[in-house]
Amino acid sequence: GRESYDLALLFYRGDWSSARVPEIADDLAHPLRAVVGGATGTVPGPRLVVEPPGAAVVTAFWPTDNGVAARLWRPYPGEADVRVRIPGARSLSRADLAGGASERLSSNEAASVRLSQGQIVTLAASMP
Repeated sequence: GRESYDLALLFYRGDWSSARVPEIADDLAHPLRAVVGGATGTVPGPRLVVEPPGAAVVTAFWPTDNGVAARLWRPYPGEADVRVRIPGARSLSRADLAGGASERLSSNEAASVRLSQGQIVTLAASMP
């Protein structure tokens, strides 16, 4: 059958990490979609905030039995303290690959994890 592909070229003077290639590639692979919000104009459901911007790439975000889970990857050189916030969460924990909570990191909606280059972490948020 027929196949089609979307390609993009990024011309940048410097290396791939300073060009933030993984983030740009993710934006191309998963373009923003419009959704219908509530009467106040808010988007329904939990949102994931990663700070500082560009410290890690969100590779997955999915619902679990008790809330949501997220997988983060740091493709860039060096280490970074990454703060993750999921508004409305009761707690954040490290999790297994399926999103099952293990080590509790915080008893509120925000937690910090230290990530090295190439490291992947899965986090679970307990939601009300």
